[in-house]
Amino acid sequence: MKNTVLLVSVLLFSVASYGQSTLDKFLSKKAKKEAKETPKVEEKIPTPVELAAVDSASTFLNDKEIKKDSRGLSGIYYSNIPIRASMFLGGDKKFVKKFLVNYNEDEKLYNTIHINTQYGYETTDKNKWVRTAKFASGSSPASANITTALKAGYVWLNAADTDNGDYEYLTHNSTTDLQGNTIPAADYFTSWRSSDEILEVEPGILLIGDFWHGNEPRNNIAYKKKYSVIVVLYKAEKAQAAAIYTNEVCWDKVVEFQQKFDGTYKKASSDKFEMRKPVMGFKDEPKAIDVTNAAKAFNASYQPSYKFEYAYVVSEWKNVYEQLGVNKQNTLVARVLEAAVIATKNGECGVTYVKIKQQNTFTTGSLSENFGANVLVARDASVVNTVDCVKANKYKK
Repeated sequence: MKNTVLLVSVLLFSVASYGQSTLDKFLSKKAKKEAKETPKVEEKIPTPVELAAVDSASTFLNDKEIKKDSRGLSGIYYSNIPIRASMFLGGDKKFVKKFLVNYNEDEKLYNTIHINTQYGYETTDKNKWVRTAKFASGSSPASANITTALKAGYVWLNAADTDNGDYEYLTHNSTTDLQGNTIPAADYFTSWRSSDEILEVEPGILLIGDFWHGNEPRNNIAYKKKYSVIVVLYKAEKAQAAAIYTNEVCWDKVVEFQQKFDGTYKKASSDKFEMRKPVMGFKDEPKAIDVTNAAKAFNASYQPSYKFEYAYVVSEWKNVYEQLGVNKQNTLVARVLEAAVIATKNGECGVTYVKIKQQNTFTTGSLSENFGANVLVARDASVVNTVDCVKANKYKK
């Protein structure tokens, strides 16, 4: 009887052990299968917009010095798109959105705008330092262009520092299809490089981009609106106003600036320009019709886009001598006087000063004046000066 009980106990223990072992194997396989079938949750990588939003929320720049200027331009600004800022020694690239902008308007120095991120104040580790972006007037004192922009109501600085290459933004690219049509290509990062400019388009809103480099903003404007991105910086209180600044609106504002700039520049040039007075009653004074014909021929050949209006003489004749022949004999070969040529283009008046030359009939070594009826030829013109038409027509008969 004892042996029977012992045998049953052993059998029960063996079955239990086998059952537990089988269960363990089953559960292990099931766990592995479930683990394999359960999708692995990957860590979410923040987007540039999300990273820039974190930078925007930082209060680090709030306590930094904001310089006072007469326009109130200096202050804290935010960008409409993420800006990728590169560390000085090739460390991490940080997506930023918040900037401290300081404007130095001292005309004894370069007019400058300095732009810093929160990483611009690192004192020890260059791997964590982003250099200051700088825009300047390009001359000392401020150049005529910058002064003209101020008179037109804008701050425009067109000399970007090479360090600005540390600030990058995403812009668009284009290519052509088989029919020669312009089509979008892959976007790419560009920077506030040496050709970029900064424009205060209205108080609290700055535009940064390649506005004028190589050609006028209004040239090929449709292409620029589609492919050439302009960065908008705005103060917090101008966020609503800045929201309307699509790339198309930005380029419209740049063209508007150019038109006002052109008008201001031309007016300043016209106000400064003084018409030379007519000179009359001198020896061999040419007939008005001969001066007119010479000026018309010049205008048709050298500035055909201008419509000739009138011309008048502004100097007496001056003889021209040359050393001719083997013996280098002094010879009277021609005479020259100056004349003002007034012409119009697109409703604007231009004044050019030309030299009118009359050849002498001579033999080598002769100093005799034998000009006779030799034709007058206009040449060697000055630049065209855009002048108010009332002033330009001052001496028209």
